[in-house]
Amino acid sequence: KYFDAWFSRAKVVLDMGLGNAVEKSYAVLARTDPHLANDLLAAIDSWLTERELPLSDAEGAFMEWRNSQT
Repeated sequence: KYFDAWFSRAKVVLDMGLGNAVEKSYAVLARTDPHLANDLLAAIDSWLTERELPLSDAEGAFMEWRNSQT
């Protein structure tokens, strides 16, 4: 119903670097709107490639979480 809003919110919190909030949004979208969930994964991939090395511990953990999603 409001899954576009979930997706938009997830992109905002992603830009803020709030990985845990993004993970929760992804879980909602994966259950309810797989297309938007895939779009979020693509946004996460882009965000991760823009990070400067070395990654912070939080960014590294978020990358590990992302790599565990299929």
